[in-house]
Formats: sequence, C-alpha cells, structure tokens
Amino acid sequence: MRATFFKISHESLDQCPHAAFKSLVYVLAFFHAVVQERRKFGKIGWNVPYDFNESDFQVCMEILNTYLTKAFQQNDDKIPWGSLKYLIGEVMYGGRAIDSFDRRILTIYMDEYLGDFIFDTFQPFHFFYNDEVDYRIPEGTSKDDYVEEIESLPLANTPEVFGLHPNAEIGYYTQAARDMWSHLLELQPQTGESGAGISRDEYIGQVAKDIENKLPKVFDLDHIRKVLGIDISPTTVVLLQELERFNKLIVRMTKSLAELQRALAGEVGMSNELDEVARALFNGQIPNIWRKLAPDTLKTLGNWMIYFKNRFLQYTSWVSRHDTFAALLLSGGEACALG
Repeated sequence: MRATFFKISHESLDQCPHAAFKSLVYVLAFFHAVVQERRKFGKIGWNVPYDFNESDFQVCMEILNTYLTKAFQQNDDKIPWGSLKYLIGEVMYGGRAIDSFDRRILTIYMDEYLGDFIFDTFQPFHFFYNDEVDYRIPEGTSKDDYVEEIESLPLANTPEVFGLHPNAEIGYYTQAARDMWSHLLELQPQTGESGAGISRDEYIGQVAKDIENKLPKVFDLDHIRKVLGIDISPTTVVLLQELERFNKLIVRMTKSLAELQRALAGEVGMSNELDEVARALFNGQIPNIWRKLAPDTLKTLGNWMIYFKNRFLQYTSWVSRHDTFAALLLSGGEACALG
C-alpha cells in the first residue's frame, strides 16, 4: 500500500473536484494491497494466484475520477456505487479471476469497502480494528496526510486484516521456514568431504547408484493394452495415462542418473542440468527435472523414494487385477493429484 500511494502524484489527487475522491482513492489503495497480500497465504488466499499490478489500480483510479467528476458536475449527491463496484470488482480485478470462488471474494470486498457507510460519522468505518491497531480512512485532505497514516500502520499484518482466519499464516510461515532451510542447504560447501568421511563426488555417486538400483523397468503398455482387451472402461483409461506418465519419469530418472555417474567418472562433461541433479542428491532433495514429471510434493528425497515405490506397487497391483481394486492411493496418481 505504501508503494502504491507513493506513486500517486499530488496532481492526480487534486484532479477530481468531488469531496469523496481522495478518500475513495485511499480505499482503492487499501483494497489493492489486500488482494496482493492474499497471495502469500497460498490456497487459503486465492484458489488461483493472480498478478494484480499497478495498472489495475491506475485504471480503477481513472474510473473513480470519471464517475465522481460527472456526479459533481451534475450536482448529484449520490455516488454511483453500483457502477463502481461492477467496474472495479467485476471488470478490472474480477476480469483476472478465473475461479468463481475468487470472484465471490472480490465481490464481498466491494460490498465491505464501497458504500455510503464509509462516510458515516455516527458509526465510523474501519477496514479492521482491534486493541492494537486501527485501519481506517484518514481525515486529512492532502497526500501527506494519507502518507502519514500509511506510515503509522504496522509492517507486519495479521491475516484478520485481509478477512482470513488468524491461523492462515501458519502455512505461510511453514513454507517460509522450508524455503529458508532449502537456501541454507544450497549455501553449504559443495566441495570437500561429507559427514561419512568420503568426498562429495563419491557420496553423490553412491546415492545415484543406490537410486538407480531401485528403479523398476518401464511398464509394457502394448502388452497391457492387449491383456485388457478392447472393452476399455474409464478407470482403464486413467490407468494407461498414469502408466504413460510413470514410464516417462522412470526413463528420465534412469537417463539422468546414468549420465551423472558418467560425468562424475570424467567420461562426459558436467552440464548445468546434471550439476542441478548432483546438488539435489547431495542435499537430499528431489531434482527439478524429476519433479516436472511427478505429482507435486514437499517430501525429501528419501521419503519421496518410498512414495515412488508405493506408486509402482499400486500400478503393478492395478494391472494384475485387470481394472479392479479395493483401495486406491489418491496421492499416488498424477491425474488424481491434478484433479
């Protein structure tokens, strides 16, 4: 909000003669900051992450200027709230929202932030209020008054300011901690000996060899199609799709591990891709070229290999039962994870 309001010139704030214009620009800036900050809470904030940017705010500010100037020139005491809510909430910001529930949230924000009640002197309007802080519309008339109010706001905001549950920040701080540890792992020395007393290259080579020995053979899709016959059910289609994706992952892992071991032995050059694989194996993480062909996960490399084995056993059981199964590991299917 501070960055947004600092970019507004004094001339822009003074261009509209309507008395409510400056207050509504502040409301718009607060709304813009809220929809941007919700992104950091992941799926709790938005079902789909949106890139609301400065151009959205600037266009909406022009919309406010146009409608309020027209109302002033016509001596109309009523502010066209319906038009403003539609153009800002449904067209400009809502036009970016592709999820119906996200659009519903934007509509609620419009109902909460735009209306005659924000100028009620008997019951003052608050964006959020508790014993520690009061998010309100400043009473000043100049840009400096609004900037001063923004500077008085706390740097860290509780999720309740955005209309979220106080526990919404648990996931955010958990992910922040994971990212911090991931960066610390990347900063550790990439040369020298590991904790086992062997060199880094020897350790990576052992991990690569161990994983390579655990990799199964790819599924023979042509043979499986012949066994299943021509009467293909919906679950059979899902099975064949899952096996095709799983085969691609096995091929990618097998090829990258073999090339990495050759690079460590000095037989071929170490490419950027192989260097990333080696770094991930050394840090106990999943290489990115493997992640692209597997369901999303937060597991470490060791736990992911157990999960990888369970996926293989599930597919093997699924094939042997000929399209019938008593239970299904949902996270073990990429189509299920994507759904």
